Amino acid sequence: MTDPQWYSRYSRQLLVEDFDETHQQKLEQASVAVIGMGGLGCAAAMQLAACGTGTLSLIDPDSVDLSNLPRQHLYGEKDIGKAKVHCARARLKDNNARCDIDIFENCAEHENVKPVLERSDLILDCTDNVQARMYISSQARLLEKPLVSAAATGLQAHVIAFHWQQDACCYGCLHALDATPQSSCLSHGILGPVVAIAGLYQALIAINYLTHRHPIAWGSLMQFCGRTLTWKQLHLAQAPDCPVCQE
Repeated sequence: MTDPQWYSRYSRQLLVEDFDETHQQKLEQASVAVIGMGGLGCAAAMQLAACGTGTLSLIDPDSVDLSNLPRQHLYGEKDIGKAKVHCARARLKDNNARCDIDIFENCAEHENVKPVLERSDLILDCTDNVQARMYISSQARLLEKPLVSAAATGLQAHVIAFHWQQDACCYGCLHALDATPQSSCLSHGILGPVVAIAGLYQALIAINYLTHRHPIAWGSLMQFCGRTLTWKQLHLAQAPDCPVCQE
């Protein structure tokens, strides 16, 4: 039996059309792995925890730096020098104690990460380098887990959802087309709202997938331009020379 505080906490989203108690309960039963707790991961994890996702596994080896604070809103000045995952867990639990937060102070390729991915219903790739994204894509395909990947630099953001089905594309296909920016925040900078938009888009895809409310446009690359404030959608086909899905 759900307590009155449960209804009070989630009352506004329960008023959304086609979103009821059953959908909220599905969300609470779900487990999501968030790899990378920078700007993307902070925005996605903050929204998923607040909306009532049952379990979040946060994976990141880095510590908080002063330069992170304009766009990584789970951290404050008092957190500088501390492990991101520890600070993020404290902030997320403060917002919603009902959400279980598991933390792993590791990089994506660490051996401790694979069991986390195995028990997750969905993986969010919020990393900031191609090597990690390629590895995560290969693991998601191997473990038959859906994956939502995002990237942002300068005034551009990209988000795409991948499925593991045999004829579906993967991040390797996207990389083969050179369709995402190869530059980093360090070389080309980033505006906080741009990376937050991408992270929130990941969270919204996750909520739709976990609650089975709306079909997911698997393999559709969403490109956001912060200069014109416009979106572009491109369907990605499987690349014949992809190093991941053509193995």
